[in-house]
Amino acid sequence: MLINQTAVTSRQKHDLSLLLKACRLQEPITLGLPEDGDQYLMICRPKQESDSSSLLACLIICKVQEDLWECYAFTHPDFRRQGYFSRLLKELCAIAREQEALLGIEIDLAFLSDGNSPDGLAAAQALEMTFWYSEYQMKLDLKTWNPKQQLKSPAPRPFRLCRQIIHEDSDDTDGWICRAFFDESTDTCLQKTSSSSYIGACRLIPYDSSRFYLYHVEIQEALRSQGWGTCLLHAVLCQLPPESSVILQVSSLNEPALRLYKKAGFRVTETLSYYLY
Repeated sequence: MLINQTAVTSRQKHDLSLLLKACRLQEPITLGLPEDGDQYLMICRPKQESDSSSLLACLIICKVQEDLWECYAFTHPDFRRQGYFSRLLKELCAIAREQEALLGIEIDLAFLSDGNSPDGLAAAQALEMTFWYSEYQMKLDLKTWNPKQQLKSPAPRPFRLCRQIIHEDSDDTDGWICRAFFDESTDTCLQKTSSSSYIGACRLIPYDSSRFYLYHVEIQEALRSQGWGTCLLHAVLCQLPPESSVILQVSSLNEPALRLYKKAGFRVTETLSYYLY
C-alpha cells in the first residue's frame, strides 16, 4: 500500500525511525530523516501482530524552492531490489509533473547521499542520476586550537567585534550575530551594514554550553581577499569557551569559503552529495 501525506502521525514517526535504524544497522549511513518534510511517500504492508513496523520504504520531499525539491529515500534492507523505490520514484515524478504543469516551471529533484550506502549509490548510477555538488560538514575543536598559529598576521586595520542576541523563527534557541566594524567607528552594534565602517558578520547558534553552529559568514565585497574573513573568525572563536567545538556546513562549490575554514583550522567530518534526477 502506497501512502501519500503532507504530515505524519506519531506512530508513523516511530515507524520511520525504525526504518532508519534498520538501514543504519545494514550500512554506516549518517544521513538522517528531515523533520520538516513537505510530503511523505510511504509503502507499507498489512501489519501483522508480530511486526514492530509495517513500513517498507519511504521517500520524503522537502520543497526548498518551487523549482528544487530535496528528496530523502530509504528502503528496509530486507525488502530491497523488489521495486519499492521504483514505485516511490514513479509517484514522485507524477507529483512533480503535476506541479510543473500548474506553475509553468521545471522542477529539479535532488537526491541526497552521504556516500556510505553502496545500494543507494548503485541505484543512483542505474537511474543515471547526475552528480550536482557536495556539501561538507566541518568541525573545529577549540581545546586543540592554537589561535597564535591560525592568525599569522595582524588585522590590516584596528577593528572591534560586537555581539547581539538574535532569535531564529524556526528554532526556540537564541543565537548571536557577531558584527565587525573598523575601530574608529563610534556608532552602535546595530549600525546598518551599508555603513563604510562595517566589515562583515557571522552567526552562531549554541547546541549547548560546549557546541556551536556557525553560519552566514560574510565580508563586505570591497574588503574580500584582504584577510578580514580570517580576522573575523579568529575574533569570534576567541570569545567561545576553550573546551567547546564549532561546526559548520559549506558547499564544495564555494572554494573561497572552504579555503577560509581550512585556514582557520576546521576539518571535514561528513560529506553530503546531491544527485539530480
